[in-house]
Amino acid sequence: FADPDAAFVKLAQAVVAFEASARFHPFASKFDDYLRGQAQLTALEKKGFELFKDPKKGNCLACHAGKEDSRNPQDWLFTDFTYDALGGPRNKAIPSAAKPDSAPDLGLCARPGLAEVAPAGFKVESVCGAFKVPTLRNIAVTGPYLHNGVFDKLRDVVAFYATRDTDPGHWYPKDRSGKPEKYDDLPASAHENVNVDEVPYDRKPGQKPRLSEKDIDAIVVFLETLTDRNKP
Repeated sequence: FADPDAAFVKLAQAVVAFEASARFHPFASKFDDYLRGQAQLTALEKKGFELFKDPKKGNCLACHAGKEDSRNPQDWLFTDFTYDALGGPRNKAIPSAAKPDSAPDLGLCARPGLAEVAPAGFKVESVCGAFKVPTLRNIAVTGPYLHNGVFDKLRDVVAFYATRDTDPGHWYPKDRSGKPEKYDDLPASAHENVNVDEVPYDRKPGQKPRLSEKDIDAIVVFLETLTDRNKP
C-alpha cells in the first residue's frame, strides 16, 4: 500500500477474483437444482416457467434470456445485457421527482460520452428512456423495482408489463379530462422509444392482456424459484 496506484490495481484484481468465484454466484436456487435434476418444480412453478418462455404470453426470455436447451445454471443468467425503454411510471415518493418541473432520468441517452463511442449514424436520442435489462436472479428479494424503484412488489411489475397499455389509467396519473398521462416519467420526445411492439406490450386499451391474473401469479411464483439459498 506504499504505492497507491499499485494498491488500486491489486484491489480491482481482488474484486474481479471474488466476483468470478462460486461464492459470489453460487447458483444455489431451486431453479438451479431443477436444472441439475436435483429438484422438481411444483405445478404452479412449472406453469409460470412455461408462461415466462411462451413468446405469445409472457415472452420474458426475449430480454431475460436463458439457453433453453441447457441444463447448466450458468447458461441461465436471465438477462441479455441490452437496454429497453418500458415507460415506467414516475416515482413521486422521490422528493425531487414529485416536483412538476423536475427533470426525468433519461437513462442510456444521458450517459456522458455516449455520442463519442456510438457507431456512425447512431442517434443518441433513440435510447432516451432505455435502461439496462437486469438479471432476474434473486429478483424476489431485491426490490424495489424498475430503475426508479416505483414498485415495491414483484407482482406489480409483472402486472404492469401485462396491462400497461390495456389499462393505462391504473398505472399513470390522469389529466383534467381524465386521460391517462402515459409514460409520465419521460418527456414527450422520448415516448416513441417505449417498447410497444414486443409481447406482452403489444396491446391497446380495451384489448385483452396477454397474461391473465392467474398467469401473473404463476410467473411470480416461478420467479421466486430464482432466489439463492443463504448457504449453497
